[in-house]
Amino acid sequence: GGKTPMYIRRADGLPMVFAGLWERRTDRATGEVLRTATIVTGPPNGFMASIHRRMPAILDDEGVAAWLDPDLPVPGATADVLSRRCPDDALEAWPVSTYVNKPGHEGPRCVEPSGA
Repeated sequence: GGKTPMYIRRADGLPMVFAGLWERRTDRATGEVLRTATIVTGPPNGFMASIHRRMPAILDDEGVAAWLDPDLPVPGATADVLSRRCPDDALEAWPVSTYVNKPGHEGPRCVEPSGA
């Protein structure tokens, strides 16, 4: 039983760019600067549907430019960028070992196919 960890990447091997949001604010009571971040997610594309019920909003080059353009009205730019679906053939995945489940584990072993 249990879930099978998967290594997911762009099929062309290039880095993925996710739509994300961040905030920095100062706690009025303590004066502490708080920094938070999140990755925007949505329903999976056809490829990801068999792996998970949601996926990050993966941006193409045009999407990155729109997402980061300070001159675009945020609600319009956000809706347009997030409505573009990552093509099913843009990603590939394979099962990996549960070795990845421990935060201290890093390196090539984390992405080796497990044969699961």
